[in-house]
Amino acid sequence: MTIPLKNAKMGSHLVENLEYKIAELLGSFPLLKPRIRKIYIAFWYFLSRKRGFRIELDNSCKLINYKFSNQQKDNYSFYYGYYFPSPWSSETESIILNKLDTITGINEIQLYNKERFVSIGKSSAWNYQQGSLAQWIKRGGEEHIIFNDYYSGKLISTIKDTKGELVKRLSFPIQACYDYDKIASINFRRLDFLRPDYGYNQPSQNFPDNLTYEEDGIWLGSAESDSFNLELTIDQLIKYHPRAEMKGSKHKVNHVMFSPDGLKFLFFHRWISRISGKFSRLFVYSIADKSLKLLLDEKTISHFCWKDNNNIVVYTKSKSSIDYFQINIISGFIESFANGKLSKYGDGHPTFSPNGRFMLTDSYPNKARIANLLLYDAFLDNVHVLGWFLSPIKYEGIKRCDLHPRWSPNGYLVSFDSTHDGRRKTYILDISGLIDIL
Repeated sequence: MTIPLKNAKMGSHLVENLEYKIAELLGSFPLLKPRIRKIYIAFWYFLSRKRGFRIELDNSCKLINYKFSNQQKDNYSFYYGYYFPSPWSSETESIILNKLDTITGINEIQLYNKERFVSIGKSSAWNYQQGSLAQWIKRGGEEHIIFNDYYSGKLISTIKDTKGELVKRLSFPIQACYDYDKIASINFRRLDFLRPDYGYNQPSQNFPDNLTYEEDGIWLGSAESDSFNLELTIDQLIKYHPRAEMKGSKHKVNHVMFSPDGLKFLFFHRWISRISGKFSRLFVYSIADKSLKLLLDEKTISHFCWKDNNNIVVYTKSKSSIDYFQINIISGFIESFANGKLSKYGDGHPTFSPNGRFMLTDSYPNKARIANLLLYDAFLDNVHVLGWFLSPIKYEGIKRCDLHPRWSPNGYLVSFDSTHDGRRKTYILDISGLIDIL
């Protein structure tokens, strides 16, 4: 992740390019980078902060005042987590929340439906970026909730119905779910060593610390049978067109994302070298024929999403620029996305609307610690800033709270997390007023 200081109102492109080059240079010093970054952010915040500012919304949008928006207890955080998948049920009637007790360290998965809360379950397997990865999982016409859990000394996943009744426990944790018959799992213990923002720190009998690269990677499984097979190993990925920077490095996989039709999935293979820093590769894997395709092999690759079954959008470096790009996974053709109109906002977390016309994304906080919530209209080729949100400086590093915007199934509501009022909370933004006039 680059130093998040790109914003249209802050400095010239010359300064932005300098900041990016500094961030890229610091990437070669992974132990030193967090300390320098923390000092850098504090210095610029002191000079740039807007006293009294917390939130500003576009006039066409409005926050919906749900009960969870008014929680005032300092030791609780009500949030969802990552920018995928959507926290809503298929009919936009219920929404999943994480209720984190910051004193006990227990995360409670809750379902909010028609002004009432239903406690689904509690878990000690969580992180600030993704909670317990609680999400909807379909079995025929039924919708259940699956989340990561720690049970009998193992990292597992638990499935509950919408009343909180146990359906079953699975022997592996989840990274991504398409349905009951298609679940992806990874080693969250390895993530905790290499990227604790997304890992779980509990010792786990099913993921011992001495697991080799030949024994570790991406598992595919079924909730029906609770059977999981190691589909891809880290060792395979290391041997796939190996690079010199891999020598002596530590490797991991992360961010598995199924295609809309469930036939393929994207994922990162990343490695960290004490000398060269972090490197990334973006792969697509076809489940039916077990074919692996390398889409990007760059030092800098960030967040991505599916646009449709054959195209993705990813924030990455291509040639001399870093921006959002569109890649056709069949041909491998890469082209600029949004005609550079999102470039001034920097890296973000993209996701497309149900009808495919709009893309939500966000920005990291600028020098004044203000983050943007953004909507790109692919039909009209323009960008709407939906809101500006303060991110207090105490929410940095592993405890940061990115906006991570998420679509509702009806395409009119946006769920996002924010700390602008001093606590980590989920908010619901009604953008129907804007959507209907476009």
